[in-house]
Amino acid sequence: MPLRIPLTNWEQLHEEFLSFFEGLGETNVTSNALTFNSVPPHVVTGFSITSNGEVNAAMPLHQISIQFSSFEFDRHKNMVHCVAEGRSYSYTVPSEILNRRGGDS
Repeated sequence: MPLRIPLTNWEQLHEEFLSFFEGLGETNVTSNALTFNSVPPHVVTGFSITSNGEVNAAMPLHQISIQFSSFEFDRHKNMVHCVAEGRSYSYTVPSEILNRRGGDS
């Protein structure tokens, strides 16, 4: 079972975010936001977490912007599960860009 990381543990969240998205596209980390974006010619997608818990996720057919309080990075399912009281959201890395980890471009 993936470790649930609370937003209050920003340093661990930052480290897990970078590790999870490593080799899949562009990542950017600041004291206020963790951001991932795919790179062309792969499917256009992005996922970010701000220091106040706002998640912005974009896929070809949907986009969300909502606040969460904890996050799970599931490497087996290639998914980030976002949780807050009474709601949850799961961002799944598109299979098209998973090949980038193997060195494909």
